[in-house]
Formats: sequence, C-alpha cells, structure tokens
Amino acid sequence: MTALIFHGGHYKTGTTSLQHALRAGEGLLAGAGILYPRGLPDAQFSDVQHADLVTDCFAGKWDRVERYLDRVAAEAKHRNCGTVLLSSELATSFHRFPDAFRRWLEIAARHFETPRYVFVVRDAPGYARSMYRELVKSGRASFHYDLVRDEIARLLLEQQSSIAFFRGWEEGRTTFLSYQELAASGLVETLVKRMVGYEVDPALVRLLNTSEKKAQNIAALLLNDVYALVGAARGLDPLANEVQAAVKEKVKRGRLKRAFDEAFAAEIEQAFLDVTDAHVRRAFDERSSAVEASLAAMPPEIAAWLRGAPAEARAIPA
Repeated sequence: MTALIFHGGHYKTGTTSLQHALRAGEGLLAGAGILYPRGLPDAQFSDVQHADLVTDCFAGKWDRVERYLDRVAAEAKHRNCGTVLLSSELATSFHRFPDAFRRWLEIAARHFETPRYVFVVRDAPGYARSMYRELVKSGRASFHYDLVRDEIARLLLEQQSSIAFFRGWEEGRTTFLSYQELAASGLVETLVKRMVGYEVDPALVRLLNTSEKKAQNIAALLLNDVYALVGAARGLDPLANEVQAAVKEKVKRGRLKRAFDEAFAAEIEQAFLDVTDAHVRRAFDERSSAVEASLAAMPPEIAAWLRGAPAEARAIPA
C-alpha cells in the first residue's frame, strides 16, 4: 500500500518555502516516486499546500475528504509513486479536534498506510515572536502590550500542545526535528531529504526567501492601532466589518504609504522588530513557570529545542 507522509509544520519553521519548493519540483519528485498532489479545484487555500483537506476534516466534510484521498491514491498508482507527501501547518491544530483526527485516520487507512507525521520544532520565544509579527502585519494584533499579553502567552505554549497530542497518538509514527539544526544545514533541502530521501536542487531553494521578513508595509502597521482604538471606542473587535469600513472610508492608505521617506520607513520597520522582540521576551519571563511546566513531559531533546538549546535531530523512523 502507498506510504503517506504528512508534513505538519509547525508554523514559522520555513513551511511556506518548503511547500513552494515541493510544488515547483513536483514533476521531478514524481519521477523519483514521490507524489506531491494538487488540491481540489475549488480549493479555498493556495494550491501549493493541503490546508483544504485539513479544514474539511475539522468541518466534518468527510465525503470531500474521501473523494480527495481516492483521487490522490489513484494518481499515485497511475504515476507509479510509492509515497504521497502532504503538507499543511493546520495539522498542528488537530489536538483541538481529536474526534476529527480519529475519523481522518480511519478514512486515510482505506487508501494508504497509517500516516507518518513530521513536525519541525522551533524555540518557543522565536516561534511566538514570529507568529506575533504575522498577527500584527495582518491587523490581528496591536503593539500595546496589555492588549497582546494573553495572545503571546498562548503562542508560547502552542507547539507543546500539538507535540503532546501527536506523541500520545503514536510516538513511533511522529517525528520531530530541530528548526535550529535544520536551518544551520539548509532548512528546505535538509527537511525534504529527512522526510523522503530526495535531494532538492539547491538552485531552486536559492530562489526562495526563508529569511525573517520585515514588515514591508508601514501603513498596515500603523493602522493596526487605529483599528484597535476605533474598535475599543465602539465596543467592537478591531477586525469587525464596521471598524474596517470606517477606517477604510476615512484613511487614505496610499497617502499614508507615501508619507514616509525610505530612511524613516526603515527606522519604523526596525522599531517594529524591536518592539515585538521586547513584548515576547517580557511575556516569556512572566509566564516562564507555565512554559517550563509544558516542557516537563517532553523528551529532553525536544525540551532543549523549545528552550533554544542546540540538539541532534533524529532520523525519521521507517
């Protein structure tokens, strides 16, 4: 029966770059017996990954899940691929939907061997910092610490919940790898080789930017606090439609973007990075006991990765 390997993230561990590399090289992968399948034609998310499959599981759309896996299994057989590789960071949220996970496994078992999961583990402060920056850039978080304290604290514990869930499911079929160790040796190339033994073309990887991104949109950053203030004044969430409409009507975003010269825009971007670093460090110090408690049941090497200490990565079990 066809093997199924599911790369599940975690978030902010180079997953998007990995997915683009896999999609760009899907023809070569298939030639090596590894299918990185396309999504459904009516996919809500980017076809570069398989988030729609996971959201269908969460939503209980099992007919769609069944049809998709049936199609993928048939394609793998037609193309003589002994391994199917899927990827979506949303898999890290299965711990919130344990019943859906059990049903997913039942359906997958009709088409493939029991899935093997691969996750990359990043140090908890680095993970929270990067996730928080994404929330800020997309308008879902503020710069004001009192408003974001609880969200950062949640992010500091997010990976641990996912790790504990998958270790409790079937430890021998779940592999955790160190983000720090992978990044030191070429994150995308090393991860693909660890997962499926395939050598990714380094020239392809060089085209992908896996480095830490700056804000790149000063107007969006500054408008976060405008949304927060208007929402607070009206007793609404900052992303409520009424708040979004009011700000869009009153603020000329194009003028705001052009209001800063290049040097000052760079200064504000650096301030954005510094502020988020300081917020995460402060939350980490305040919640250090909770973070340590979340690491108590972790294997020593995984706890070391979450603390940011170097450690050796394990090979993926057969």
